[in-house]
Amino acid sequence: MTAKQKNTAVFVFTILLSILVYVWLVVLNKGTVEITSNIGDYDIRIPGGQTVECPRQFCQFELPASTYLLTISKANYGLIGQNVVIERGKATKAEVELIKTAALTVSKVLPKSKKLPKVLPKSITNQEVNHYAWSEDESLLIYINEEDNRLYKWNAEDGSKVVTGITNVENPMFFISPNKEHLIIEENTEFVFVDLIKSSKKKQVYGLILKNLTWNANTLYANDENSNLYAIDPATREEKDLNIVIDLEQSLWAGDQLVYFTEDENITTISLYNPAEQSTRELIRRNNFRVVDTIYNLEEQKGYFFNSLDASWYELSF
Repeated sequence: MTAKQKNTAVFVFTILLSILVYVWLVVLNKGTVEITSNIGDYDIRIPGGQTVECPRQFCQFELPASTYLLTISKANYGLIGQNVVIERGKATKAEVELIKTAALTVSKVLPKSKKLPKVLPKSITNQEVNHYAWSEDESLLIYINEEDNRLYKWNAEDGSKVVTGITNVENPMFFISPNKEHLIIEENTEFVFVDLIKSSKKKQVYGLILKNLTWNANTLYANDENSNLYAIDPATREEKDLNIVIDLEQSLWAGDQLVYFTEDENITTISLYNPAEQSTRELIRRNNFRVVDTIYNLEEQKGYFFNSLDASWYELSF
């Protein structure tokens, strides 16, 4: 074989190899998305601008392997955001329920106001207590005794019990889990995870600034500086990026779902986020509606929103 033939062979081999690599890494690196809705004639918007039209309830299409937040929409129905993870050669299935836009109406009654902070029990008023917090049902009190630098838990049946020693805290914030098994102490960018059952503690410093901590279903949720939403497992202390932007300061929990609102110029959008399904559903959009306070009534299954522009409470059923 001459040198020219060898060069030609190498060139052809390189081209074929490049084509095979391209086919393997790009053309074949796809998976199938299978969306099933309760109604047909809806659209699915893919990040990047592509839109898939779905005339029937079942909709199927291919996407390159990656993680996507799909936006599912239909006229006069709330938007749904659905996270999907696409893997090579596999089908990712999701079921969604499109629901007609909710009605936001002026409330005819004033919603029940939020509870005032509960005072300390008389049995510990003789102690030097500056930092404390009650559990959500107000049956458990957590406090630091400044005299002996210890963290205590108190309930009406057992009184005060030492949990662990605690030092070098100046202005801590306490977050007690709904099952009253875990406590998070936040100060600046440091977190102390306290196991209230085992009376143990572990310090955790994250690589990002977390704020707006809130509990739900015994999982801790937090924002970073850009309002990206994270879930934190109190047992492992590991944070998980939920791939969605929700400002927890502009939200309230409605059972196991998060109601949040966003403002864009004169338009306020109220939406619902389901952490278990990692999906969102737009409830309503309103012009000239500025929310400054929110209350959720669990018994009525209603959210109340105070509009500062007309000084009125509005109600929204879920």
